[in-house]
Amino acid sequence: MKKRILFTLILGAQALILHGQTAVNPWQITLGANAVEFYERAGVQYQTGNDGIQFDNKINYSKYLSYLEVSRYLGKGISFQVGGSLNQVDRITSNPSENPDLYFSVDGGFSFSSTAFLDTGNLNPTLSLGAGYTNINDFDHITTNLGFGLTYMFDQSFGLTLKAKRKTFSRNVSDLIGDKTDNGDYVNQFLFGFSYAFGNGDTDKDGVKDDVDACVNTPGLPELNGCPDDDGDGVRNSEDDCPDVPGLAALAGCPDMDGDKVADKYDSCPEVAGLKEFNGCPDTDGDKIPDNKDNCPEEFGTEIMNGCPDSDKDGVADNEDECPEEEGLVEFNGCPDTDTDGVADKDDECPNEPGAVDNKGCPWADSDGDGVTDNIDTCPDEAGSIENNGCPELSNEVVQTINELATQINFAAGTDRIQGKAVVESLNEIKTLLDNNPDGNLIIEGHTSSDGQSESNLLLSKMRAAAVKDFLVKLGVNPDRLKTEGYGEERPIADNETLEGRALNRRVQFRTEF
Repeated sequence: MKKRILFTLILGAQALILHGQTAVNPWQITLGANAVEFYERAGVQYQTGNDGIQFDNKINYSKYLSYLEVSRYLGKGISFQVGGSLNQVDRITSNPSENPDLYFSVDGGFSFSSTAFLDTGNLNPTLSLGAGYTNINDFDHITTNLGFGLTYMFDQSFGLTLKAKRKTFSRNVSDLIGDKTDNGDYVNQFLFGFSYAFGNGDTDKDGVKDDVDACVNTPGLPELNGCPDDDGDGVRNSEDDCPDVPGLAALAGCPDMDGDKVADKYDSCPEVAGLKEFNGCPDTDGDKIPDNKDNCPEEFGTEIMNGCPDSDKDGVADNEDECPEEEGLVEFNGCPDTDTDGVADKDDECPNEPGAVDNKGCPWADSDGDGVTDNIDTCPDEAGSIENNGCPELSNEVVQTINELATQINFAAGTDRIQGKAVVESLNEIKTLLDNNPDGNLIIEGHTSSDGQSESNLLLSKMRAAAVKDFLVKLGVNPDRLKTEGYGEERPIADNETLEGRALNRRVQFRTEF
């Protein structure tokens, strides 16, 4: 069991510790000693070598320099390696030889290091795969090799290497170790020595060695330790906040067109020199509001007024205040309204007397003194009643008399003709009443019976009212005192089912104007 301790420890190190040879020094030479352990099969035993140190009874160890390996780093943790080793091994046969057998091998293959993916400090664990040639007592063998290794680098050049390989023979070695003929014999070989790494490693081929190249995998400039500078401003891309635009080192490689020490990408006013506290914008009036947000950039103002002054403290900035020296109201653009009539004093012809907006802030006059102001008085120069829009009106007695006379005014079915002695006499009497009461106006209403269509009757009723007005005007009544309306058959005063009723409904009526 103890014979396998060394091999087991090396395998375990691969999982516990992770570093080694890199592109900085791509070449490495390892020189040291080796030990060989044959695979123990049933019925075959071995004795220790005469020149070796005994590791149990099956390890043949050479105490002289007997191992040389050269490797070349290819990149991404992969190296190509070639090596050779010498040893002496003893075997037990029916006639054991007095001298040990000579063991010689040449091996080649690839090793894979985890340092390309993990930072393992000075330790470099590796896994190797390859093939080799082995000669034991002038017997030739081809082997396939699987190995594990660990190198501790004291610095970038010198290190201590320990490896373990399992070599599986493609030919049988039973001629050497007994009468068995099974295929698949193998030996374990342990290699230990000192390594020296050297060379001019330059992974990105930019002329800067990897050990001083700050950007190993990207071609760059010698003056920037091998890092690129796409915009040529002397700031490497990895530290340049504006890698595609030439800029200043003091501003992380970004330009500053206005020279205010605020990089253009962060400058809200890149073409005008300003202050850092305002993202590169100026504050011309010094009111702590940057010009790009100041509605009055050359006048000291307040934040609530967007940088503008408010001299009268009325909440309206001077640049919008139509009365900047006089405290006023916002709704009047900063002007006062002393009489609170909704007209600013500057537009109010009666600023101390509440008035009408439509009358320039002054109260409306009442020329006839009837309580109806001139602006709504239909008869502004003639006193009247409020109910009649400021105009005089006929008394109820006069209107009642006129309507009694109107009962004589009837029409034939379907006509608006005024005919008949009684009708003419009634209209003349109405004209006389109007002459005797010159201050009143009348509305003449026309009506019809239900004969015919309602649309036609509505038109006919208007025609009847107009006919009566025309007759009165011919008699000398002022036409401005008369208005006409038609209601068709909507307002009957008698039964339309009888001849007498329909005759009464074909009429006109009068009322005063309200």
